[in-house]
Amino acid sequence: MQRSPPSHKGAQDQWSKHMTAYRRSASLMEADIGDELVALDEQRGLCFGFSSSATAIWRALAEPSTLDQLVDRMVEDYDVDRASCRADVAACIETMIADGLVAPA
Repeated sequence: MQRSPPSHKGAQDQWSKHMTAYRRSASLMEADIGDELVALDEQRGLCFGFSSSATAIWRALAEPSTLDQLVDRMVEDYDVDRASCRADVAACIETMIADGLVAPA
């Protein structure tokens, strides 16, 4: 039986995820409510509520940014350890992608 060489796909996926720049893919009408954001996608008739950290990520994405750049900004602004921050920012980006708000640049 012939064996396949070991796959490094998981490592490559992680590396590319950190190197990919993300950008906003939707234009939203926004209203601040304290340190949170309510946003309306008028074209699709959808309303989104952003937590304070999601609001910070959304605002940072006014310019295309990588996951590492977003994590750097969040670590500077919030009292959070880097590993937890990376996991939270990655999850937020994945949710925003699934909701059609963010896409790879």
